[in-house]
Amino acid sequence: MFVLLPGNVDAGNCVDVLSQRRLGSGLSVDVWDGRAYLGTEGSLIIADLTNLSHPRTIGSLEVSDWVRAVAARDGFAFVAASSTGLIVVDVSNPVQPIQIGVLAIPGGAWDIALAADHALLADLAAGIRAIDISLPSAPVEVGFLPVANGTYGIAIDGTLALIAGDRDFLVVDISQPAAPAVTGGIYGFANYQSVVASDGLAYVGDALEGLEDCGSLMSQTPRHRRRWRRSKATKLLRMS
Repeated sequence: MFVLLPGNVDAGNCVDVLSQRRLGSGLSVDVWDGRAYLGTEGSLIIADLTNLSHPRTIGSLEVSDWVRAVAARDGFAFVAASSTGLIVVDVSNPVQPIQIGVLAIPGGAWDIALAADHALLADLAAGIRAIDISLPSAPVEVGFLPVANGTYGIAIDGTLALIAGDRDFLVVDISQPAAPAVTGGIYGFANYQSVVASDGLAYVGDALEGLEDCGSLMSQTPRHRRRWRRSKATKLLRMS
């Protein structure tokens, strides 16, 4: 299911749905250059968003695994494809996307975020992998940070990577991608599944708890401040 919401969503308010279309069993989505890139169970679907009330499928590509996450930029889609690893797709012609590169990883590729010439890949079983994507057709792993208890989600805010783990939420310095280093975190608190950074806030999905507002991450002492109980909802973390 593909759902469009207004861009000025307030975490405390309800929102109106702009459109809702059945484009596949969606696991992930990214938006770039007026198009949505939807990851499903075995395919990457590209939808045109020219008419927000009626998004339409314009291209698709079957992949060898579940598309857990996708990040699109500059004519390429970088796909976290479970046990297959990282798949790079040329989407310069969105009607005919073409797979041009792949990088196998030991664990499971669960999420991805882009920073300049690098992709940060959440390896479910091991940790965070820094991938050089300066040549998209030949991605190369250049750095690794082990994370205990599993790594599900990743987001980037400047030179920081925000990591959602099975038991921990981590803030990682990625100013040197070859040597990522933990600067702070919240440990052993909840079952974090995903994270998104926006305007000094981190929105963290928790499979067990509800919506939470937390303290400063930049000060290396993030803390929980408020919680809105809701099953499988989102936590809110202050970053500034």
